[in-house]
Parts: sequence; structure tokens; C-alpha cells
Amino acid sequence: MSFNPFMSPLAELYLFMNGSRHLYRQIPPFPRSLLLRPTQLPPGETIPRIEVESSQLCVQQKQLHAFEKVCGYPVQDKEGLPVSFIQILAGNLFPDIFHHESFPLRPTGLIHIKQTIRMLRTISRWETLKIVCTTEGHRNVRKGVEFDIHATIFCGSEQVWNSTTTFLSRSDYQTNPLRVVNPVIQGVLKQRAWDVPENAGRRFAALSGDFNLIHLHARVSRFFGFENPIAHGVWSISRCLGDSLELLPEPPLQLDIRFKKPLFLPGKATLFVSGNMQNLNYEVRSPDGKTTFLTAQLKALTARGT
Repeated sequence: MSFNPFMSPLAELYLFMNGSRHLYRQIPPFPRSLLLRPTQLPPGETIPRIEVESSQLCVQQKQLHAFEKVCGYPVQDKEGLPVSFIQILAGNLFPDIFHHESFPLRPTGLIHIKQTIRMLRTISRWETLKIVCTTEGHRNVRKGVEFDIHATIFCGSEQVWNSTTTFLSRSDYQTNPLRVVNPVIQGVLKQRAWDVPENAGRRFAALSGDFNLIHLHARVSRFFGFENPIAHGVWSISRCLGDSLELLPEPPLQLDIRFKKPLFLPGKATLFVSGNMQNLNYEVRSPDGKTTFLTAQLKALTARGT
């Protein structure tokens, strides 16, 4: 399909998506109305409270093994679920929020910028789960609008997991040309080079259901200010955890993640793990060390969750 330089970007993108079904057969129906929503909120407006839930959810073992292959996280037939895999289960409800008639922002192009996850105990792959996700309100920031989605997972009446996921709806597409000089990482426990293929975003989308267009192909990511598709945040942190499996503490635990810069696909990166087994620090940098893509801290909690 050729592109028309005189066509509006939204119309061009819509025609591309609907004319390239052979490339994206797994993408759910893509309503044109979602493309027409704004990226910013009118003065005095905010995101209303939206709540969605899924009850009697059982883990699909095929999805768990696909997670192992796509994210490089050895499941090793363990009884407990990986902490980042559980985020995928919660994230399956996010489109229900984004597509809700009351959600005022354009969901295509939203950027996952940070996350806090608290896993309160080991969750068996055989347990039946209930997931509740809510959002309400927003924050105006320099680059656009930030908002949070809070997810809580229950086994029966017991809360076993919760997370806060922060998204950015961009209005400022300018990149900061200044580079921060990254300090040398002290006390490195593990270092691993990554060579991430161009199709990593599409493979993770098929696994997780997160078909945000910025992750799929350069021909669509460019409409949202990215010259190439970018890696999913949950894929990146899953790869971090999978590469340091022998260092991970047992639950309860807390994982704090900040996505600093996009990891473009295809791309190369280096993971550094430092700290100790009660408090691990993760950093993913470019091979030259000048760009930090991700930082994260994983700490063991006491039985009281502190």
C-alpha cells in the first residue's frame, strides 16, 4: 500500500490498518472513533471513574509457556506465577477501560512510563483469580497528560497482588537532545547483552493482547512520533527478571519500574543487575552506555508488606 502525502495522518493510518489485515490478523476490531479522540483534555475536564473486572479467571497454560519463549523467562514448571506475567493478566482488562465510551483520550499511542507492583504472596498457576481495574483523574505534565490504572487481584476474598500503571498521552513530540552522563554501576551481580529483533513487539502483542500500534511496525509507529516500533514495557521488565531468575526473592515483594527512553526495534541493549537478593537494582542501557532505557528496583517485603 502506498501512502498519500496529502492525506491526513489519521485517515492514512486508518486506511493502512484496514488495508493490511494480512499483517495484523490478530489485532481486535479497530474502531475508527478511537482514532478521533483527542490526545489532550479540554480545560476543566478529567478522566471519570471507570471500573472493570474479570471473575473466575484461570491461567491458560499455553499462554504461560508462550510467555516463557517470548520473554526469555524460564518458567521451569514452577508452581508460582512470575510477577510480570500476572501484570499481563491484569493488562488484558486495560482495553476495556480505553475503549469505554467515557474514556476521553485516544488509546492508540499511549506510552507506559512507570509502574509499581506488589505481590503479596506466591500465586499458584492453578488458582482462580478475580481482577479489578480502575482509573480516575489525571495529571498535566510537560509532555501531555498522565493517568494511572490501579489493578487488584484476589483469590477468593484475599488480596494477593496489586499494581499501579502510569500512562502518558503525549502532546509534545519533541525529544530532548541532551544526554545525561550515566555513572558507573557499582556492585554488578549480573550483566547480559540483549539483541532484540524487529518482531519482538508483534510477538509480545500476540501473547499479551497489547496491540498498541507503537509496538507493531515502523509504518504505523511513525504516526505517533516514533521512527521505529518500541519494545513493550512489560516485555522489557520480564526479560530483566528472567535473566536474573536465580537472584529473585520470594514474595511478598515490590517492584518499582521507570521506563526512561524507548527501546527501538530492532535494537541492542545491556542489562545490569546490582544490589543484593533482598534489594535488587536493574538498569537497561544502550551498548555505549549513553542512554538508559529502564531502571527498576525489586525489594523483598516483610509479612506486613513493608
